[in-house]
Amino acid sequence: MSLAGTESACALVLRAISLDLDGELSEFGSHRLRRHLAACEECRARREQMRFLVTLVREQPDVHAEHVMPAVPPRVRRVHFGQWGGAGLRVATTTAVAICIAVGVGGATLPVPHEATDQAKTRLAFADVQHLRAERGVLGL
Repeated sequence: MSLAGTESACALVLRAISLDLDGELSEFGSHRLRRHLAACEECRARREQMRFLVTLVREQPDVHAEHVMPAVPPRVRRVHFGQWGGAGLRVATTTAVAICIAVGVGGATLPVPHEATDQAKTRLAFADVQHLRAERGVLGL
């Protein structure tokens, strides 16, 4: 009996996809993931979305607080951002993206046709990238 395409199997596969994209999935887990993806179109599409978002995040340059803080208004500076520089920021961003995707899969959203959802996610991802590039230009990074 195959679990491909069942809701519970797909929920487990999201975690495996995240581990796979980070290069942390075991050989056995990778084999099971490939088998599931071969049979489940929805999970293949989700993997491509996650891969796209992870690639966008990894393409962003490391942000160091000493370059950003002078441009932040004094009222916002109350929180110390020094520990969030470099790879830690990318890991936190990637984790936040994965959590957002996982919450969307958990049934907390209204039913929308997949094409509309996928198009909206793609538009949001591109808008985020444009916003980041615009911010970099304003901050002189």
